[in-house]
Amino acid sequence: MQCLLGRYRSALHYPRRGLAVAGVPVNERNRGSLMGALAEACLGDGQVGPAVRYADLAVEAMRRADFRHGEAVALRRLGRMLFRRGDPVGGIQQLRLALALFTEVGSAEADEVRAELRAWTSRIPSAPSSA
Repeated sequence: MQCLLGRYRSALHYPRRGLAVAGVPVNERNRGSLMGALAEACLGDGQVGPAVRYADLAVEAMRRADFRHGEAVALRRLGRMLFRRGDPVGGIQQLRLALALFTEVGSAEADEVRAELRAWTSRIPSAPSSA
């Protein structure tokens, strides 16, 4: 995993070069995908703090790209990572934002996120129930 993580970090620090070497156009949408992949790699390596930071960067990049479905995917990822970090309230907030976007774009993923929200809110007595 360390080798893979090192490659992602290198691409992050030099995103134009990293994306170009991969033969991928350099734009915010692809940068968001790269940040999301780096977040997943960090999480897989047990580095929850950096995973959350990269997941947040993925959300920002997808917003700048005005790619609503990509933003929803990134928000869902961020929500899950916040749960792993021990912040269920923050995780629920991000999943709710993801649900709204998935619903807006007509994605079937909205049903999956709705089920995730029900599961998480049932575990947290102070959390208001979800849609």
